[in-house]
Amino acid sequence: MIMSGLPAHALPVSGILKSPSSAPPLIGFFSEIFAANANHLPEWQTHIAKQDDQTKAVLDQALKVSKSGGVLNSSGHSAQLNDACWGGFFATGNPKFVDKVVDQLRYFDERSDEALFFSGATAMWSLATNSRTYTAVRSAIESAKINADKRTQELIAELLRDDPARIKQEIAEVVRTQTDAGKWK
Repeated sequence: MIMSGLPAHALPVSGILKSPSSAPPLIGFFSEIFAANANHLPEWQTHIAKQDDQTKAVLDQALKVSKSGGVLNSSGHSAQLNDACWGGFFATGNPKFVDKVVDQLRYFDERSDEALFFSGATAMWSLATNSRTYTAVRSAIESAKINADKRTQELIAELLRDDPARIKQEIAEVVRTQTDAGKWK
C-alpha cells in the first residue's frame, strides 16, 4: 500500500515509531493525507488493519483526527499538538498549521503550568528551527507577526534572529530553574 509515496510497511521497518515523540507528527501528517484522499480510505483501512499494533495505533489515530476535521480543528495546548501541526504542514504546505504553532508562543513566558510552558517552548524552538530550513515557514511566521500582539511579535523577532541552539539552552535553563525551585518535577 502506498500512502503519499510512503509504503505503510515502511513505518515499522524504519524504526521511526520506536520514539514516542514521533507519533504526533506522523498522526498530523497522515490525518491530512487521509482527509485529502478520502476515496482511498476503504483500501487503506484494510491495509492498516494488517499492520503491527504500534503502526496500527498511529494510523488509526490519524484516521480519527482526519474524520474529526483534522489537526487544525484540534483544541488544546501541548508540545504534541505542535508536533501534529508540523506533520500537517509537511503533508499539505498549508500555512495555517504554522499559524497554529505561532499561536502557542503566548505560553513561552508561562511559569506556573509546566505543560503550557512546553507548548510555548516547543513552538518557539520548532519555529526557529524550521524557519531556517523552509522559506514557506519563515514567510508564514513573518505574515503572522503582522497581526500578533506585542509580546508575540517580540518572540517572533527573537526566534527569527537567534540560533535555535540558544533558544534550546534558554528552555533548559527555565526548566532547571523551575525544577530547582520545586515548582516542576
